[in-house]
Amino acid sequence: MRLYSLLKPLRLGFGRQLRGAKGGLLRATPEQMVNEAIMALKRDAGRLSSRQRDIGLALLVAAAVVLVHAVKGFPLIYGENADNDSLMRMVEVLDWLSGQGWYDLHQYRMGPAGGFLMHWSRFVDAPIAALLLLAKAVTGGMESAQTIVEILYPALLMAATLYLLLRFVRRLGNEEALLPATFIGALALYQLPLFQSAALDHHNVQLVLVLMTMLFLLEAPRRPMTGFAAGTMAALSLVVGMETAPYVALAGAVAALGFLFRGEAERRSAAMFGAGFAVVSAASFLATVPASLWAAPRCDAFTLPQMSIAALAGAGLFVIATVPACGATFRNRFLSFMVLAAAVAALLVLAFPECLAAPYAGLDPKLRTYWLDSVTEAQSFRRILMAQPVMVATYYCTPFLAALTMLLRARRARPDRDELIFGAFLLAAVLVSLWQVRGVYFSIPLSIVPLAVWVGEWRARIADRPVKGGAAKLIAVWLLSFNIAWSSAAEAAIGRLAPQKASGGGVVPQGACLSPGDYATLASMPRTTVLAITNLGAPILRYTGQRALAGPYHRNAEGALAALNALIGTDQEALAVIRRYGVTIVASCPGNVETKSLDHEAPAGLAARLGRNERPAWLAPVPSTADQPLKLFRVVLK
Repeated sequence: MRLYSLLKPLRLGFGRQLRGAKGGLLRATPEQMVNEAIMALKRDAGRLSSRQRDIGLALLVAAAVVLVHAVKGFPLIYGENADNDSLMRMVEVLDWLSGQGWYDLHQYRMGPAGGFLMHWSRFVDAPIAALLLLAKAVTGGMESAQTIVEILYPALLMAATLYLLLRFVRRLGNEEALLPATFIGALALYQLPLFQSAALDHHNVQLVLVLMTMLFLLEAPRRPMTGFAAGTMAALSLVVGMETAPYVALAGAVAALGFLFRGEAERRSAAMFGAGFAVVSAASFLATVPASLWAAPRCDAFTLPQMSIAALAGAGLFVIATVPACGATFRNRFLSFMVLAAAVAALLVLAFPECLAAPYAGLDPKLRTYWLDSVTEAQSFRRILMAQPVMVATYYCTPFLAALTMLLRARRARPDRDELIFGAFLLAAVLVSLWQVRGVYFSIPLSIVPLAVWVGEWRARIADRPVKGGAAKLIAVWLLSFNIAWSSAAEAAIGRLAPQKASGGGVVPQGACLSPGDYATLASMPRTTVLAITNLGAPILRYTGQRALAGPYHRNAEGALAALNALIGTDQEALAVIRRYGVTIVASCPGNVETKSLDHEAPAGLAARLGRNERPAWLAPVPSTADQPLKLFRVVLK
């Protein structure tokens, strides 16, 4: 949709005033001119398709969010940014643009000598790199291009997310639900870290891909080729990251169960889903995994186990839906699916039994205690409820309420296919969020749709049959649908009952050493290996040319464990690590939450001693300004 079509109503409104200006413009009041422009806007909007209107709304909301960030000074770009994955993503993209191979996902500047192999996908790097090259061509400088991409990329993904949610609202609700969806969606997505400026992590891409999978599944019976698109999006979301495995499994179950129970009505769409899922899974494997690693299965990324299972499941669904003997009757379909399920299970158990273990089963117990147990997005609902109740109110109340509204709606009237599928995905997201907080990245956006439909039903009800107290009820329904209302109420309540738990989390404390300016001195020093806490690993790589021994990535277990032993152990243990890994600079950040945790757990360790200005004789301070939170020490060995 051209920008002209959005501006045309205003041109028409003022144009009519100007055409009547001969002797008449001065008699037109500002109110008349505005009313004329509004009427023109409504007339022109009526000529746009629903898709065009939804795209326009989504782009306007994304632009408004960017404006809010701009008014705040883009704090995550120029200030404290604790999103290690987004920082590391930019590092990975810049390394690729600097000559690192497409298939080479090693991070050479982190961990032991030679670095370690990251578990991310080039499929996320590619669009970021394309935007960087485009912005560089416009601005002439890579630094300016990075800033533009950090602003533009999350905004575009937010617009795509809101657009897809508006399409769901049109299917599940009425016209009265579109306005609530816009406002509820804008505030809910704004509060999520997925769409903040500088958010380059892959969860926002996964959300868009899962929403597209769902939308194509809803369309599939009417337009079978969209089944292929659904299978494609499901496969791509899995290639980007294994976090979407529950939703991909559910999408496959929807396609299979639709064919199982509805037979011919969903035969072609099921076949197309299976074909898309199998073909794209195999093609993605070839496109992202080098031949040298085909026989090196990893359970935390899309490698041989995931590709084999996806290809078998997708191909099996295609065969069952296309071979008459397999799908002719309900009994045949049921038996065929049982055989396919047994084959998939046998492949997993016999060929890749290691993938049945918990994701971090092999992680060193010390790293689990000192690192993994403090990663917020990996925490369970129970742990967050005890530690950060305000975060629970912010992230869980609206998804729970959305699920409740769908259940109550199902009691009043039998849900149709669209409602059943959408409800299944919402329930899956809520269950995942109870296991790990990162599930709210899906449950909160999905909750926008039923909440908007709920508000829309109340708006239509009160408009048709005004009742006493109806306005108050409508206001209450509106307020209950906003995350910010729940978080504000919880903040006020917890502030009175337990002030120490009043903070909702996610606020980076001052002096946490996460701003670009904190690394100016380190960036100016000769390149070497730096010993620091894991929280500083990604910022060191992003803002300097140095190597970092530790970083918050489970595949860098050796580097992270070595750094931990040095920071909490004796001088002898610290020196052993320094000599083994060639460390010449030790960085200390007393204001970082990880440092404070180490201070508490190991008050006699190196990290705690440096925080108290008790440095050993083999460390010499690097001169810096008094207000510099990052303290640097040069290793001086005889």
